[in-house]
Amino acid sequence: MRFSLVDRIVELEPGTRIKAVKNVSLAEEYLADHFPGFPVLPGVMMLEAMTQASAWLIRHSEDFANSIVVLKEARNVKYGNFVEPGQSLVVTAQIVKQGEDETTLKAEGAVGDKKHVSARLVLKRYNLADEDPEKEIADTVRIALLSQAFIRRTAIVTGGSRGIGRACVLALAAEGADVVFVYQSSKQAADELVAEAKEAGHTVRAFQADVRDSARAHELVGQLAEEWGHIDILVNSAGIVRDGLFASMEQSGWDDVIGTNLTGTFNYCHAVTQPMMSKRRGSIINISSVSAEFGNRGQVNYAASKGGIDGLTRCLAAELASRKVRVNAVAPGMIATDMSEAVRNLAPDRIKQAIPMRRVGEAEEIGSVVAFLASDDASYLTGQVIRVDGGMSLYQTMPTTEQIYDEVKDVLVEALGVDDDEISPEATLVGDLGAESIDFLDIVFKLEKAFDIKIPRGELFPENILTDPQYIEDGKFTAAGLTELKQRMPFADLEEFSKDPRREAFQDLFTVETICKYIQTKAIKNLSLAEEHLHDHFPGYPTMPNSLIVEGLAQTGGILVGEKSGFEEKVILAKISKAEFHFAAVPGDTLTYTANIESFQEGGAVISGTSHVGDRLQGEVEMFFAYLDDDQRVKNLFEPKNFVFTMKLLGVFDVGKASGEGVHAPAWEKLKAMTDSEDV
Repeated sequence: MRFSLVDRIVELEPGTRIKAVKNVSLAEEYLADHFPGFPVLPGVMMLEAMTQASAWLIRHSEDFANSIVVLKEARNVKYGNFVEPGQSLVVTAQIVKQGEDETTLKAEGAVGDKKHVSARLVLKRYNLADEDPEKEIADTVRIALLSQAFIRRTAIVTGGSRGIGRACVLALAAEGADVVFVYQSSKQAADELVAEAKEAGHTVRAFQADVRDSARAHELVGQLAEEWGHIDILVNSAGIVRDGLFASMEQSGWDDVIGTNLTGTFNYCHAVTQPMMSKRRGSIINISSVSAEFGNRGQVNYAASKGGIDGLTRCLAAELASRKVRVNAVAPGMIATDMSEAVRNLAPDRIKQAIPMRRVGEAEEIGSVVAFLASDDASYLTGQVIRVDGGMSLYQTMPTTEQIYDEVKDVLVEALGVDDDEISPEATLVGDLGAESIDFLDIVFKLEKAFDIKIPRGELFPENILTDPQYIEDGKFTAAGLTELKQRMPFADLEEFSKDPRREAFQDLFTVETICKYIQTKAIKNLSLAEEHLHDHFPGYPTMPNSLIVEGLAQTGGILVGEKSGFEEKVILAKISKAEFHFAAVPGDTLTYTANIESFQEGGAVISGTSHVGDRLQGEVEMFFAYLDDDQRVKNLFEPKNFVFTMKLLGVFDVGKASGEGVHAPAWEKLKAMTDSEDV
């Protein structure tokens, strides 16, 4: 790849080519599960890739070598095609205007000889040497320059020759740490890992040991502490499985698993505690499992060992926090390793169905989380068990339709004192189940508790609409009343009610199915979840959080147009006519998005949107969503002009305040109601 600079040409080795084969497509999968059932929008991830490439180019210049570079503005962004998983998006960038602290670049992304995306990007630079850098973006950006983040740090990894442990060794070594890993019997695998690390220029050594041997653990740690002068990082990854039903489990099956997984973790934690406490610094990361929380047949020994690790992690964190030693655990879900191969091969389709991201994880994805926990970026994080499971554990908080219905039935049985067989989806709360006004408060309270959600007063049961004279006239809902009702209850079936909108029939809208649909509309969007999976695509260079603001707004806009018939699976972000950023989103921020329908056109829809953190405006974006043809290509790219009508649909998706919870309503019903037209 060749990058053109103002005054020189920089030739890059083929190995440094920026590809999207994993970068873009992997990130898409991380983001797709935030809004199940709505289209993924790969266009915004192409913007992410171009921004990363442009930042790489700028930072290659000597003038920008010690700088933070952030995306300030994206202009003239045009998309043509999807980047499919397995394809390589080759990004080229050229500087067209060089200012003192801003650079304008022309960037393009192509697959083969087909251009997929182009844009003009304005990147702003802040000198890290400045004691008091400019405000605005600079004072909100906390970007970790990951290259050599662990220089002069030392790390011990148990079980490091294979699987997750191996990935942890490589992740820490890639960041500059001196790494020693412990293996029990896989000498060939250990030698291969050392050779691979050496070829990459990393410092990695291997020691043979049984983690159940406490004396050997203390001997090895003492030797390394004397040699290095300090032990900075410990990763306890050694683990085995001996699955079998409890009734037929032999004592050795219990002892081996508990001894390796739990006692082995204790041994090395115990060995490093004094060296870390004496230096008043250190990070211990224990590899646990989601099996500690979910009961799986045949894994009594394994689940007990991992549950013990979780308890050990929390208690040890409490003891060592005052000595500035942090202790955390990572709980992987189904990861593609040798240890999980038998289980994965047993029922691969069923396993993927249990994972919202519809795939198993890679060991490297655990390694990147471990590297984060070991870094100073996690300096205020201790005593936590971090789930890395592709969303598997979300099924506890994002239940299926059947699970929602069963839970709602239980709530109504308890609140109304009715029998289970009296409840059906179409049963009305008042007419069929005998609910009274006071019961509605109890139902809301029990629903909040059952689903761990917040239901604002009057949102599920907006009875106060009956007291407003502008909405009720002569015992019937007025046109304004119906419009208001459609906005307040988009989850209810209002089609039949609108034909004869009598006041006394209002209570019949409150059915069991209505409650279930309301629960299903609850959604969460916290962009910081995606941040961790993006920064490692270009090691050594800063993450571009601003382009992820576009991702969030595009996902929100996708919900709006996705609700219109014909858009369900054939829509893509085709053009960004405006993208202005005032602050950068950083990991940990919860962003509130508001997407507004500006117009519908023959070929798509124009959406504008804003993002906030609290009351602070982060960015503003105007986007065009287009239909796709059968070959997944954009049919037409329309300029946002000659609108059929101009209007705004506010608050369709609003992630509430700082909680990360919000509601989106069927946009098309609101749109028709606000325009008072059935053939929009």
